[in-house]
Amino acid sequence: MKNPLINIYLALLQLFIGMTLISHSLLNIFFFSFNEIPHYFIHLGLPYWLTYPFLVIEMMTGMMFILGFRARTVAFSLLPFMMSVMAFALVKA
Repeated sequence: MKNPLINIYLALLQLFIGMTLISHSLLNIFFFSFNEIPHYFIHLGLPYWLTYPFLVIEMMTGMMFILGFRARTVAFSLLPFMMSVMAFALVKA
């Protein structure tokens, strides 16, 4: 028997993932300065110019998750982005 609350649980998960993405991008923008974030990317071995597209992607996908606009497509398109950042962070940590 299918749980009748599964849609509510999935909607809450989608909302919290979107809020996490937005809060992380806002943390990077307001807590760290715009000069510190590119230095962190350089420290990880990434080009500095990827900093701002990554922040925009993170903010836009968070808003799309919260609004529910093509959430599955957004999740699958975000997967290579997150995996590459995680791989760089684990190698350089």
